[in-house]
Formats: sequence, structure tokens, C-alpha cells
Amino acid sequence: MELEQAQKEREEKIAWWREADACVQLPPELQECLERNDPSFVSKVIQFAFLFLNGETEEKSGAWLWALYLNPHPLAQEGLLKILTTYRFKWNLVRQLPFLLREKAWKNIDQFYYGSSSYTLAFPNEQLFRYLKGIYKRSEEKREAAVWARLAYMWDHRFHYHERMALSPNTKRYLQRRAWRTLRRLGEQGSDDYVHMATELLLLYGTNDDHYIGIRDQNRRYEMVNVPLFYQQIIYQILYRHSPYLSFVGGKRTIDLEKMKKSANERVEAFPELWDRHPEKLFRLILESRVKIIVDFASRALRQGNPSFTAQLSLDDLLQPLQEMGYSQPGADFLVEEIFRRLDLERLDTDLTARLLYRSHYKLVAKIKGMDLSRLSFATLQDLYQKLVSLYNSHEQARYVWPQLFFEYLRRMGEDQFDITLIADALHSSNRSFVRTFLKQSSDWLTAEQKKYLIKDRVKIRNYSFWDLQYWLKFFKMHWANEFREVASFEWIHSLLRLSGGTVSGLGCIELIFNHIDFSTHPYTARELMALHQQIPYYYTDLRRKVEERLLEDPIRLGLDVSMMVDLLCRPLENGSGLDVIQKLYRTHREWLEPKLPQLIDQLWGKMVDPETDDSISQNILEWLDGYLWNEVMKQVPLDKVWALFRQERAYLLEFGVKIINERNLVHTLTLDDLHLLVHSRVARLRQIGRDWLIKVIDKAEEDRLVALTETDWDDTRHWMMGYLRSLSEEKVTPTLIYGLLDSSRADIQQFAMEMAEIYRKRMDPIQLMLRASESPHLAVQAFALELAEKIAWEPALLKQMTYFFRTIFFYVGKGRKLKRQALALLSRIGPTSLEMAQAVSEMLSDIAYTSGKKDFADILSLLTKCKRAYPELTTVVQIRG
Repeated sequence: MELEQAQKEREEKIAWWREADACVQLPPELQECLERNDPSFVSKVIQFAFLFLNGETEEKSGAWLWALYLNPHPLAQEGLLKILTTYRFKWNLVRQLPFLLREKAWKNIDQFYYGSSSYTLAFPNEQLFRYLKGIYKRSEEKREAAVWARLAYMWDHRFHYHERMALSPNTKRYLQRRAWRTLRRLGEQGSDDYVHMATELLLLYGTNDDHYIGIRDQNRRYEMVNVPLFYQQIIYQILYRHSPYLSFVGGKRTIDLEKMKKSANERVEAFPELWDRHPEKLFRLILESRVKIIVDFASRALRQGNPSFTAQLSLDDLLQPLQEMGYSQPGADFLVEEIFRRLDLERLDTDLTARLLYRSHYKLVAKIKGMDLSRLSFATLQDLYQKLVSLYNSHEQARYVWPQLFFEYLRRMGEDQFDITLIADALHSSNRSFVRTFLKQSSDWLTAEQKKYLIKDRVKIRNYSFWDLQYWLKFFKMHWANEFREVASFEWIHSLLRLSGGTVSGLGCIELIFNHIDFSTHPYTARELMALHQQIPYYYTDLRRKVEERLLEDPIRLGLDVSMMVDLLCRPLENGSGLDVIQKLYRTHREWLEPKLPQLIDQLWGKMVDPETDDSISQNILEWLDGYLWNEVMKQVPLDKVWALFRQERAYLLEFGVKIINERNLVHTLTLDDLHLLVHSRVARLRQIGRDWLIKVIDKAEEDRLVALTETDWDDTRHWMMGYLRSLSEEKVTPTLIYGLLDSSRADIQQFAMEMAEIYRKRMDPIQLMLRASESPHLAVQAFALELAEKIAWEPALLKQMTYFFRTIFFYVGKGRKLKRQALALLSRIGPTSLEMAQAVSEMLSDIAYTSGKKDFADILSLLTKCKRAYPELTTVVQIRG
């Protein structure tokens, strides 16, 4: 309804806003609160505006905003300004609301959104826009700067148009032009209201209302230029109306970088003469604005147009607002410059300077620290430094406050008064660039002992960063190399190794120290070098290489012995193998090493075959023995140690033993135990070699050895042995050999034994073969025993001897049922042959019947009944009646 009414008023040119008629009153609860002069009115009217925009009030018309504007009460005006304010961030708006509404506000924050990071409680929708426009026009006519500025600031934003927006793009641009037209007319009239209203407007611009853009200069290099946003026409007209380098035409921004550099100090704002009449407004902009281009304009205009106003500002006038400024507020630069101008470097007020350094704005502290200290006398330096010490309670804290002053003070103390402990403390400060500069300059008059003192002090074990220590060690290496070399020792390295934890920075420090250790001044041993080499991670190759080179330079002077070389070779691979070092030592100092080779080989051999030695280390040793020392190994290692290799479980040791045996042509000395290990080796090539050697001596093997050679997990050796056994003459295939094969746990060997028994059955005692087969726990062999049982003549004594075998079979289930049926059939056949046999069968089956299943029970009962009928006098559990 308000939108239609506004359209009609615009067409008929009705200036309703001039009548100043409220038409309606504020909602009753707000009006009552205002009449009581209740300070909570501001919070309540903000809450009402929030609920109104969310459609949660009975009031549907926006006329309440017009009534609020016309109400002269101070609380009403305060509430109006907060409602008309543009909040550049969501939280800034939400923070204005009562706490209970804040969660709801976060959920409905888009209700207040009208532009890029722009939020307001007076959103220009259909209900409020008519009254917003009326407030704007009336405040413009009445020159109500605070109200007018807030709406003009809104028009100077980039709107995001959506369905709730009642303001068209053309209307928005019209209002934007109208705002500048109002200011321009005031300026042309020479009215002070121009400055007043422009100031109120400029103070509303925030940190996001200007930005940096990159502009290419004549050399095609980018320079960053701070300018208004491209859609902000009002601030552009105020600040850059007469600018020769910045222009906005047709919505496009043009910047001439070269002209900008030439006219950097020119006043390009509109109506500069009016600003000159109001320096207090410019000073206010400097103190309160958060936009750099606004503060730059105000600073330039104030200094050029009113130097007397700036000169009359006292130190307190500058210090107090500076202390209240935020970290990044741009006006601080102006205040810092003005404060610094009031410091007379020729007659420096040390009390004032120390006070300014104590808890002042960081920009002021930085400005004071940047002053030219060479212009200060030594007495002033000393007095100022002592005052800082008293303020900060210690030399160390005072040094952090102003490191330039501290080092200038030390530099001027002179050699007689110089306190070396102050420099030692300074080495641990974060101001190392100043320390380095000072030490460079003082290198000529610092004595060698003082330099050594500082180097030693820096390397003391403290809780410091290794990066920092590495930095200072590089400095000492570059500038105090001689003194560094005289004091560097392995004690430093041992200490740092305990703390470095393998860090790159810690190892870098160790490398710097190691490179400067002078053996003549601080002698070290080969064991120390080896310990260092062992603790260096594999990836730090430069330091490892340097340690190795140092070890190889003069092993005699370093005291290198055989046990150390063994330790080096036996080092775990992850700590860096010492094989390369020993090989280089062997090449470069062979004459010195050759007399020690027997002892070295003996110790290495013992380590290699020791079961406790890790495989990687054992193979590392074997690699060296099989390479560089192969000729010496062939000459010096006794045969008993070589043969002992065949009793090792590790395949590579067996292979090494085979190689030695072949080279020495000692195959004939191998025992069957040695060959047994070879043919059972995990390595196929070794098994093949073992079989080739075994064939030459296998005819001497006993039956048990032949069975043991056949009993193996490796198919090639097992099949080879079976083939060999098949090739034996009849005289050599003994029952003992077949019994041993039959006792095997492998099914293929059991089958082979049964085949051999069938081939040589004439030489076998069938009863003994049956008894031996019956002792096997395997079904296949037990089935073979039953087959033999079918072919022999049974006697009661033999049946009793086989009782355990039959009882085992009768308890089978599953796969053993076939054997059970065969055994029962055999007993049914031989049981009734005589009373003695029947009695033996009855005694065997009586207790089994009670534990059998129904089918087995019936079969056993039938057999017992058959025996009882044949021999009534038989003693059995079965009784036949009738």
C-alpha cells in the first residue's frame, strides 16, 4: 500500500514530507517507554524494527518510522540513528539486538541484506521505502547531518537487487546523484554546512569502503594504489573532485599513475577553502575515520591549510587519542609524525622518550626506534638506556624494547668499559640481526678471548632452537673462523647429539662444529668418529661422508683397531652400513690392514654365524668376506668352521659353505649329516648340489638315514630319493627300510612303502608287516594292515596282540566306517573257527558293544550271537533262550 501511495505522490509531485505530520503514533509500548524517558527505549525500538522486518508484529505499515523521525525526544533520535545505520558485517548488526533475538537474527540475517556486506534495520522494502525517502528529503532540507548522512551512505553502496527490494537501480542512482548535488550546492554557496554534512558522511565509511588495485607503470611493473570502490560516487566527488589522475565516467574508473605521482601532495578535494575554515573537522576525521584515503585527505588538508592549528596541538592532545586507537587505524600515522616532530634530537628529553616507549602505540614505538642514534651524545644514550632498564626491570627486557639503542650504547662504551656478559646475553635474543651487525662492527676491537667466550657461551646447552644455534654457528664460521676452530670440540657434538633427536637443524649444527674441530687442539679417537657416524641418519649424507673421510685420513693416529672395524661392519643397516668405510680403508691403507686380517676374519666369522646376529648384519659381513677378503678366507678359515656352516638354518650360510667346499675340492670330506642338511635346504640350487654330492656316498647310508633323506617337504629331493630306492638291488631293500618308510607321516611315502612291500613280498614276513602297519595312526596304512590280515592264518594269541588295532578301528566314524565294516567282516569269518578264537572275539567286542551306535551294536550283537550258537559253552554277555 505504501509503495502505491509513493508512486501516486511522485506522479502528482506531492511533497507530503514537508507537512511534518506523523499521521500515526509509535506502537503503545514504545510510546509509553518514551514518555517515561526509559533508556531501554533504544533497545526496544531496535527489537521492534527487527520483528517488523521479519513480519512478526501487528504493525504492517512503515509509518512508525516516520513518527520516530519526527519525535524530538533524544532517545527517539538515538534509536532512529541506530536503525538507519548500515552495518558492514553480520555480527555488527546482530550485536545491536537483545541477546534473546540473536539466534533468530542469525537464521534470518538475509532479511536485512541489501548490498555487498551491507545490513540495515531500515531495509528499503515496500513498507519502509516511502518513509525512508521522506526522511532523506526532509533531513536534506533541514540539514540534519546525522540522519541525512546515514541515508546518503546507503545510496553510495552497490545494491544487490532481489524480490524484497523496493528501490530500483535508476532510483538508487538518482538518490546518489542527489546526495552529491546537495553537498555541491552548499559548497557553491560557501556554507559551513557543507563541511559539517560531508564530515558526518565520511565518518560512516569503513574499512571495506576502499581497496588496493594494481596499476602498471611505464616500466610495466605493478604498483598498488588505494582508491574508492568503483560504484561509490559521493565519496569520490568529495575527495577527488579536482583530481587530475582519478576519474569516474559512465561507471568506469580511470587512473593515471604518472600524474598521481606528480600530484601526490596536491589538494584535489572539492571546496578546499571550506575545509580550511574547519580544521577541527579535519582533525576529527583523522582521529575517527578507519579509511586510509579519508585520513590521507584530512592529513594533507590540515597540514597545508592550517599549519598553525597543527602546531598548537599539545603532546597530550596527540598522545591521548593515539593510545585509544586500534592496531590498524590509519590516523595513527598522522599523530605519530606530529609527536615525533616534538622530540628535539639535539636535546632529547630522555624521560619523555622512555615514557613514550613504555606501553605506547606500536607505530609510535617503531618511529622512535627508527631515529638516527648517531646524533645522540653518549651521555644521552646512557641516560636513556638506564631509564629503560628501570622501567622494564632488567637489561634483557630493555634490550627487547630498543635493540638499536642497546647496541649503540655497547658500541660506544669503549674497550675499557666493555661488558662481555651483556653481549653474551644479547646472543640469545630474537634481535639477532642487530647482534650480528654489532659483532661485525666490533670484530676489530674484541679480543680473541672475548670472541671465544661468546662462542662457548652460545653453544652451552640451553632450551633454544637449533635453527637459531645454526644461524650463529654460521656467523662464527664466516667471521671468527680461527677462534671457532680453537674452541670446537667433540664434547659439543656429544651434547648436541643427545638433544637433536635427529632433526635437520640439530644435525646441521653438528656438521658445522665437526668441520671446525682441530685435532691438534682437541684430539679425538676413531671410536668417537664411529659413534658419531652411527648416530647420523642415513638421509644426512654430507655429514656421514665427512666423518668417513676423517676416519680414513689417518687410522693409526686415531687408534682404529679390529674390534672397531667389526663394530662398524655389524651396525644395523638403518643406522648406515659401515661396509663402504671398511672397503675404502682396505683400498687406501691395505699395508696397515693386512697383518690384522686373520684377527678381523676370525671375529667377523664369529659374528656372521652367531644365531643372535641379525640376518641383515650377517649378510653384510658375508658380502665382505665373499668379496674383498675371499682369498684370505680361502687360506685362513679352518675346515671345522666351514663344515659348521652346514648345520646353520640360514640358507645363505649354507650356500657360502658350498662355495668354499667346491673351491677347496673338499666334497669327499662331507659327512652324511652335512649332506642331509643340504638336500633339505630351502634353496633349490643347494638341494641340487647336495643330491649331486650325495649320490657319491649314499651307498654307505643305513636304512634309517635313507628313510630320513626321503622324509622331506621338498618334492624334488623326495622324488629323487624314491627313484634311488626303486633302483636298489633286492638285497639292499630290507624289511627295516620298508618299515621305516611305512612309518612316515607323508601319504606319498606311505604309498611308496606299500608298493615296495608288494614288490618285495617274498622277503617280507606278512604277520610282522601287518603288525608294523597296524601301529600306524594313518587310515591308509591301517587299511593296508587289514588287507594283510585277510591273507594270514589267525591264532588266538595273534588276535589278542591285535586287540588295540581293532578297538581303534571300531571307534571310527566318517571316513573310518569302511575300515570298521572290513574289520567286522574279518572277525565274523575267523571268530567261529574255534572256541578259543570265539572267546577272544567275544572278549574284544563285549565292552565295545555298549558304546557303539545302533547299527554297530546290531552287527556286533549278531556276531556274538553267531559265536554263542556255535559254542554254547562260550562265556559272553549274550544269552540265548529257548
